[in-house]
Amino acid sequence: MLFNANYFPSPSPSDFINIILQGARFDISTVIVFNSIFILLHLVPTVWNKPVYSKTLKIVFLTSNIFMLLLCNIDLAYYGFNNKRLTVDILALADAGAKNAISLIIDFWHATIIWLASIYLLIKLYKKTESNQETKFKLFYWSLALILFVGLSFIGIRGGIQYQGISPANSADKVNPALSPLVTNSAFTFIFSTQKRSIEDRKYFSEAEMQSKHSNIYSINSESTTHPNVVIIVMESMAREYIGALNNGNGYTPFLDKLVANSYVFTNAYANAERSNKSICAIFGGLPSLMDDAFMYSGYSSNCVEGMGTKMKGMGYSTAFFHGGLNGEFRFDSFSRNAGFDNYYGKNEFNKDEYFDGHWGIYDDKFFPYFAEELGKQKTPFCDAFFSISSHHPFMVPDEFKGKFPKGTQEIHESVGYADYSLGKFFEIASKQPWYKNTLFIITGDHTFGYNVHPPKYSNAVGRYAVPIILFRGDSSLRGQNDVIAQHVDIIPTLLDLTGYKGKIKTFGRSLLRNDRAPHATMYANDLYRIIYKDYILMFDGEKERGFYNFKEDLELKKDVGNAHPAEKQEAEEILKATLQNYTYSLNHNSLCN
Repeated sequence: MLFNANYFPSPSPSDFINIILQGARFDISTVIVFNSIFILLHLVPTVWNKPVYSKTLKIVFLTSNIFMLLLCNIDLAYYGFNNKRLTVDILALADAGAKNAISLIIDFWHATIIWLASIYLLIKLYKKTESNQETKFKLFYWSLALILFVGLSFIGIRGGIQYQGISPANSADKVNPALSPLVTNSAFTFIFSTQKRSIEDRKYFSEAEMQSKHSNIYSINSESTTHPNVVIIVMESMAREYIGALNNGNGYTPFLDKLVANSYVFTNAYANAERSNKSICAIFGGLPSLMDDAFMYSGYSSNCVEGMGTKMKGMGYSTAFFHGGLNGEFRFDSFSRNAGFDNYYGKNEFNKDEYFDGHWGIYDDKFFPYFAEELGKQKTPFCDAFFSISSHHPFMVPDEFKGKFPKGTQEIHESVGYADYSLGKFFEIASKQPWYKNTLFIITGDHTFGYNVHPPKYSNAVGRYAVPIILFRGDSSLRGQNDVIAQHVDIIPTLLDLTGYKGKIKTFGRSLLRNDRAPHATMYANDLYRIIYKDYILMFDGEKERGFYNFKEDLELKKDVGNAHPAEKQEAEEILKATLQNYTYSLNHNSLCN
């Protein structure tokens, strides 16, 4: 709470008390789980002062608790990236984390110091409990201790004597859902998530009811008679709040500001996920992020996916995916192929290591021109994607550009300016190419950046997902602004609508050019499903509603208005349930393809 205060609304006195009291349930459960072997070893009848046995106990105790504290301290740093408590999906980032370990340790030195200090205290305090006195085994006292400790441990692990054991979803039982991450702890959520490697089918409606409320079968009858080239550009961490043209001139993207003036812009758009490897699944695979794992790291990664590339190839497009990162990083290369992109261009294909930033890949101002040149070699019509990297922590800016862009108030701001400059460099080159005027460009951010202090409207559970979705035609024929709710999974059906597609597709989104479905956006974090609908956000734990807030009037999401707006609440909940039922069935029955 101390290190992440700007991510949460200020708790009321009653909320604060409940955070402490309810948090104790999770802490006790966690401590018992991590020390279960240690407890069992203590309950084995033996002579306690035997040196080997005593040393074994000490090793077990320190190993278990050092790991437990490591998980908790990782989240002092990682929560700002994820905006959710730690889960097993962090293992998907292990390689990248190891590669950048030194940088992360330095940047988040406070978490490192706290962890090392905790280890020191563990060792010092454990020594005070060691005894050289011989303990005589007495059956009665041993039996009593066995019953007492096993019984108390069972209750402690379950978090009480209620019917079911606690789960991360119970963290919102007594507090505002926006404060629920403060109740649980990261070691608990990590261990709990290891038990959920697949998702259970949700059954809220009959098949006919589900399809009537939000079908994943969507008809597109495009009125377009042309097949323009398509370029999708995903800007790393490019939150809506950084674009001056969408924030009354307050921003760090002078090039995008000019582009927005000549584009069709969705000013109320949202990412479906909090991380790049989840967002790529939404943008290019049409998959919302409604589980802890990214699709390509889950047990469903071999499922059939009719992604963007697959659909565009069916219309005669050539396809390629460009990502200046390390080949294999986050499995972008393999997922892009699953989504139907025939060719992948990464750091290896660029083959100029002198432009490697030392962390994630090739600097944006070098890889964007490479992308522009390669587009000229593609067979038209083409559908090519680009994923930038430089506005990612640790926000590397080449030496020759340092001091050129405003430092701003967040550590990301300078690199946002650099990424915007690099994007402008791409358009400068592209605008001189013969394919440019017949090209549709779609620009969005993969997710937002959580660290540092943000404006109030971008600090809550809605604003944390606010990204731009910008449609630009090279001939400037597509202009305007639209404040309808949009989300990443809407990009594929919108793209197909703009390029002449006729037929049915499996999708959780809709064409943003039509009013044939209720506009909304869905996401999942901290064991709560969320839907943004009209002026509201609904929190749902899979079984019951956990809060319904007007995010435009109540920026801190403190006042539940479900009783005052029952119709809107019911509509939002039904759409979310139908989406969730469709999603779980599609994954478990491998039915994402037509």
